[in-house]
Amino acid sequence: MVERFVTGEPGSGYISLAEGMANMARNRGGLVQKRFFNPTAAALIAAGAAACSSSPPASPPPGALPAGTARVTINDKALPATTAVKCAQIGSLTTITTGDTAAGVKALVSNETGLTAKSVTITDLGGFTGSYMKGLDGKADVSMTGRTYIFRGTADGFDTQNPSVRTTSTFAIEVSC
Repeated sequence: MVERFVTGEPGSGYISLAEGMANMARNRGGLVQKRFFNPTAAALIAAGAAACSSSPPASPPPGALPAGTARVTINDKALPATTAVKCAQIGSLTTITTGDTAAGVKALVSNETGLTAKSVTITDLGGFTGSYMKGLDGKADVSMTGRTYIFRGTADGFDTQNPSVRTTSTFAIEVSC
């Protein structure tokens, strides 16, 4: 860093730090204006200002969804995407909720020894209400692309049009936290 000072006197120019200190001592603390020139600092300030500008958020990697978005497919029928997504992590468990209590998905994922779907509950989506529980009903796999969880599997439950008949449905759920 190069430091130069301006004395503020008419006809004065830049002087060295030592000269400035000597002038201050002579003038009993007269005002001295300090000027810095550092190309690296200037570049960092410009980059910081550019980062704070109102540019659109970065797009997610291929195969991932924008943060806070979920897509659900039941029995190969794609449902409209939703932005009602909540993710909460406690230790190695992540709870993912989409939609609401009347119609949505709630999933529990463990990352203790790799990603494992512990449970997936589907409530009144695509005419189906049912669940997958690790070690009990159905099957499910979970993977991640970026911040997007991708669940695929089967769940046991009921057709909402005919709730007295038990059925198994396939599901694909993509959720970005």
